[in-house]
Amino acid sequence: MFSQSLPPGVTTAIKVSGRLRVQTTYDGSGVEMVEEWGSDVNLLSRRWRERGMMGKEGEWEWEIGTPAVKNDGNGNGGGSGGVIKASDVNPVWIGKDSTAQFVYCLTKCPWKVENYTVTYDEDKDEFVLRTKNRKFYKRWRVPGLVRLGIKGEGLEVQVEHKGDGEDVLLIKIEKPERVREEERRRRDERMTAAKNAG
Repeated sequence: MFSQSLPPGVTTAIKVSGRLRVQTTYDGSGVEMVEEWGSDVNLLSRRWRERGMMGKEGEWEWEIGTPAVKNDGNGNGGGSGGVIKASDVNPVWIGKDSTAQFVYCLTKCPWKVENYTVTYDEDKDEFVLRTKNRKFYKRWRVPGLVRLGIKGEGLEVQVEHKGDGEDVLLIKIEKPERVREEERRRRDERMTAAKNAG
């Protein structure tokens, strides 16, 4: 869904609660993207979905940000008509936006930074996060690189850990200049859309 082979899309922009919501549908592909931008034109979320073979809308895939947890009115996600949600003790993977780096946060990670390693698998074009104590393992592709056909080999990767109750692992991957140029162009388009949306 994040590939560079998507056809041109039709984009609409509206302001909702002080945020700019930009929706793009890609002609004939059944792919839809929704972005939310803050008042200072910083990207808050980006999600994608694709229609299935029978035309049914698929689940949202979150590239940046996380979905809001639906509430049953009792302060939790359960109950009739509620949603099934992950345990509060399981790590949560969140993509974030930064001008110079792709940033990924993994919450609920109590181990010291020395426990984590991030490598790049050239054959599968994926980054791999492992823990030495074998408590967590994740493979992922960076959509911003995939869209432009850029490999992750040789990019600088930083791993940081915030403890003291936060227990957040930060993975920062260098953005190549070509990605930064494309994001500047997209940000300029969104600024224009924000002015036109009033």
